Amino acid sequence: MGYLLVTTIKNEENNLPRLFSSVENQTELPTIWYIINDGSTDNSKTLITQFKNKHPAFVYTYDIKEDARDITWKYHFLIKYGFEQAIEIAKQKSITWDCIGVLDGDIIIDQKEYFKTLRNYILNKAKIGTVSGCLYSYDNNIIIKEKRYSTHPTGAARLINRLALESIGGYPHIPSADAVILQKTRVRGFQNKIVSNLIVYQSRPTSSAEGIAIGLKKNAYSRYFLGHSLLFCFLYTLKLLVKKRSLIAFTFTKYFISLYLKNEPRTTDQEVLKYRKNYICNTLKEKYLHR
Repeated sequence: MGYLLVTTIKNEENNLPRLFSSVENQTELPTIWYIINDGSTDNSKTLITQFKNKHPAFVYTYDIKEDARDITWKYHFLIKYGFEQAIEIAKQKSITWDCIGVLDGDIIIDQKEYFKTLRNYILNKAKIGTVSGCLYSYDNNIIIKEKRYSTHPTGAARLINRLALESIGGYPHIPSADAVILQKTRVRGFQNKIVSNLIVYQSRPTSSAEGIAIGLKKNAYSRYFLGHSLLFCFLYTLKLLVKKRSLIAFTFTKYFISLYLKNEPRTTDQEVLKYRKNYICNTLKEKYLHR
């Protein structure tokens, strides 16, 4: 019994040696690590192939044609595909597993028992859904801890309980799927946690791979698509202004309102829409009642 791992790679040649070391130095290796090369144009494909040849027992790879980076739809489509392929390989090879994880291509893990500790946390506590360590990001050589509720593990280096994943019908193809998984599993009685004594590092700030401006627009789109209200947009903008992040506030608000005025399509998932309609109330409950 073990855990499966899925990674998508897009032009990560500078970080791949550290990513690969992060996994091969783990005291508990994944039984399957499914790595998708998302049409990289740098040396990523060669490095992935070399690593696969080094660890043929548990590393599986898949290449797709060169295409633009897209963290809104395409990224989650590839993660969903990776989950399905890893699970199918496990089935064909009679490999038993109890957890499945996502490890992004820009992650660095120094702690050798990171995944072992996450897995034990899931197995040794009742109804744990998703777990991760604390996420720190490099931003111009400055290391910044990302602010998250203890019940909101990062999507970049997480493990998901197999039972929790199966309870929601598998990995959803939807923007911000990592957050949607937390939402859907929570409704089904699972708890999601950040294990405070575990740390992972990200080689760049979250959602900045395509540039800050594009990242903000895609953040606004995701929020809109999932059903956030104008009230949320107003309060979120106010929060950014109080923090003196006026440019970010302007970009986010402008794009969110333009989507709203154009009446752009939103998700048809009623469970997601219901949760996002009451997002502020649900967030407060998450923050203060489920610590």
